[in-house]
Amino acid sequence: MTSVTFDYIKKLEQAGIPPEQARAQVEVFTAITEATSKEAVAKQEFERLEKDIRNDIERSESRLELKIDKLDFKVSGLEKKMDGFDKRMDNFEGRINTLGITFKWGLGTGLTYLTLLMALFQFLK
Repeated sequence: MTSVTFDYIKKLEQAGIPPEQARAQVEVFTAITEATSKEAVAKQEFERLEKDIRNDIERSESRLELKIDKLDFKVSGLEKKMDGFDKRMDNFEGRINTLGITFKWGLGTGLTYLTLLMALFQFLK
């Protein structure tokens, strides 16, 4: 017990409270005070932990948003590259179609000349 506790017991005894009852009251009062103090400390610790957790969550959200922004930027770049690729493929398909048409015309023209030559040879025989 501290000197404050003994002083409180003496005051209670001077007020006419029997010594055992005075000690019992001081012990109960001390227990309540200690419990209240521990609860206050626990509450402060809980509030500090809650604040720390909220700060951690906010920092995590900020980092996540930054990563999402970077990913959006990369996806945007890939989309632009794909658009360029699509345009080149369309151009390539156009060239292939042009070659196909040219080939068909050339083949048709060649067959027509061949048929005419065969007919001419048949006629000259």
